[in-house]
Amino acid sequence: MSAFILPTLFAVFIGIWYYVIMAELFVLEDVPLHVFTCIARVFYGSLISFPFDLVLRVIISRIVLWVVVFILGLDVMQLVVILRRFNSFVLADALSILFSAIFIVMDLFFMLSLYHLSTEGQLEMIRQPEPKKVEKKENVDKPVIVVENPTSEENGLRYRIKF
Repeated sequence: MSAFILPTLFAVFIGIWYYVIMAELFVLEDVPLHVFTCIARVFYGSLISFPFDLVLRVIISRIVLWVVVFILGLDVMQLVVILRRFNSFVLADALSILFSAIFIVMDLFFMLSLYHLSTEGQLEMIRQPEPKKVEKKENVDKPVIVVENPTSEENGLRYRIKF
């Protein structure tokens, strides 16, 4: 869906920027979950950006929604780890908290968008009503031809022919 292309590109841009800054500060090994969640965010963002038909789009968005919940949990866990070892004199810790907040907001955005997409097209089995059975009425709608037999001596003997 085209609604996910720009947020995915934004997630790619923020992820690369975060990775480069942390690599330059030599603290990349302190935030391994953030690197993993950046890659995961790019993966599921690109997966749901493809133009699938409605049924496949709804199914993929329902599956990916659970992946987003897992990634959000990892981002929150990484934020807790950063806050536990926080040192106010280290720039990398402050930047890690800032990017953690950005990543959590991005996860929440993707989660709400995927939930909206998965409930927008409700998948329901459409049952077509069975055609009503027409009861056969033997006397109705059948033509009857009455032929009189003039050779018969009895009072107007008639033969009935049914089709």
